[in-house]
Amino acid sequence: AVESLEQCLKYKDDPALSPIISDIQTGLPHLFLAKIHDDNNELQKANDAFERAVDLSPENVGILVDYASFLDRANHTLDALKLLHRQIRFGARDKRFWKIGTRIAFGKRGLEEFASDWTKEAIK
Repeated sequence: AVESLEQCLKYKDDPALSPIISDIQTGLPHLFLAKIHDDNNELQKANDAFERAVDLSPENVGILVDYASFLDRANHTLDALKLLHRQIRFGARDKRFWKIGTRIAFGKRGLEEFASDWTKEAIK
């Protein structure tokens, strides 16, 4: 599966006779690749694919939530929270965005103040 997806991404910008599937130009294929690498415990490859997905689709809350969750599981909690904070303009209206931030912040000792501030913002 990885090879096929990587091959598809490699040639996505080449001229084609058939209509272009617009989703291939977004971060979604990179999200799928990131999840495959994560499942295979290839964390650096997963992180690289997540970063590319966010670069291509910074407004996609699903990608942001999945990447933040991945970063937290990889013990990069502060990076996860920084990602959410940096992308707040895209996730502000989506409860999944606030929920993952709350889960991450309340799940780590020493982040109680941030968790409280995050929750206050979510309620606004």
